[in-house]
Amino acid sequence: MSTNSSRRDFLSFPLRGIGATAALSLLLNEGKAAPTHFQAKAKRVIHVCLCGGMSHLDTFDYEPIVSVVLRAPDVRWRDPMLALRPGADAPAQFAFDLGALDPTRAGLYAFVVSGARAWVEQGLEATEAAVLRQAHAVFAGVAWRTCRTLAERRATFLCTPGLLRPAAMVARGLVAAGDYVDGPYPATLEGAVRSGASAASLTADV
Repeated sequence: MSTNSSRRDFLSFPLRGIGATAALSLLLNEGKAAPTHFQAKAKRVIHVCLCGGMSHLDTFDYEPIVSVVLRAPDVRWRDPMLALRPGADAPAQFAFDLGALDPTRAGLYAFVVSGARAWVEQGLEATEAAVLRQAHAVFAGVAWRTCRTLAERRATFLCTPGLLRPAAMVARGLVAAGDYVDGPYPATLEGAVRSGASAASLTADV
């Protein structure tokens, strides 16, 4: 087995062994089906194997989030987070005082553009320039300087009507948690936190 094998290749080996064991069991029982609670009606089975096909999460319509970090050493906000009014030339909806969260990052402010697909298509340089203009317009007189711009292209996904999200309970004693797991909240930080709390509760009951 190559050291460069993918995760899919790695998992295929034990699954083949399980399949061979199952086939041997059927042959030893002369192909007779095990008794069930209901009378079998199906006469044919179609087995579709999509090698390299999409996983469940690959079918989601992902949305990027862009964070533009600006520097202003002499600025201090009363609150660590501010809500901004976005517009045609004002991409950011939120701004965070990173120094209030971590004293070693004093003077750094993150302007966050959520649902930033349209801005990403225009390019990160254009997005950064628009956020800088927005910061100058909202906080007049501040000598803002750009520090860095980050784009997480699969940061969240659109919770469209009828979207099927994976269930939290994978198997007994194994629970999934994350903003992508089925639940009452969309793909947000709050949804991820509540999913984690729910997973911890479910595992405690096992």
